[in-house]
Amino acid sequence: RAVPAARTLAAAPDPQLFLSAPAGYGVVTLHRPSNVDDPEVLRRLLSTLQRISLRLPLVLPLHPRTVARIRAAGLDTLLETPRILRLPPLGYLEMLGLMSAARVVFTDSGGMQEETTALGVPCLTLRENTERPITVEEGTNTVVGTDPARIERTAAEVLAGGGKAGRTPELWDGRAAVRAAADARWPSCPSTRPAVARTSTRPPRTLSTTSPGLRTTSARAPATSSRSLGSFDGFHVSVGTSGVS
Repeated sequence: RAVPAARTLAAAPDPQLFLSAPAGYGVVTLHRPSNVDDPEVLRRLLSTLQRISLRLPLVLPLHPRTVARIRAAGLDTLLETPRILRLPPLGYLEMLGLMSAARVVFTDSGGMQEETTALGVPCLTLRENTERPITVEEGTNTVVGTDPARIERTAAEVLAGGGKAGRTPELWDGRAAVRAAADARWPSCPSTRPAVARTSTRPPRTLSTTSPGLRTTSARAPATSSRSLGSFDGFHVSVGTSGVS
């Protein structure tokens, strides 16, 4: 089970600053080299988050590598505010509890884009593209890039109107493992297998912020025969000619 957010936020000097905030609280993760290795990009993102924290307190679990980049760039002072709670890396169940109770999540993590869609929590992806296009097309994810004005504008829209509602994509019902086991149990008797929804093979896509609106781009992929089994804990599961992936 997910660890309740209140238990994780007990590490704050004033937990009620986050638990009782009128606007709720936001969760932030930053770890991708494109965001943390360039001191200017990192400064821009941290400055933006500092301004957002004036309206929405933020919880920021930091990867050791990100901590090192912040220190090397001399940017620690941007996080020295009681409205930004710096935490060490958290376990999956702690993060799940924080995200499920958050008003919005700011992240460059692929897995968290899927998890927020499954939880129904608005997600602002701090990247120029995403390999999880279904979270944008059907879920709660919005790709905002690293432009401060766009990040702050979209965050304000979430606070004013609740953010992108989205919906849970088909087969994201937590039963992918059941379908995988059922499919593997009857390999030689197709007629006795439980019915499993099939999806057409499509090349991988990314959604980008580089054109008006979001653009879908395609990449070539070898044709395979596959059967979609859904998603489980942020992983998409399918059975194809090469087995389970």
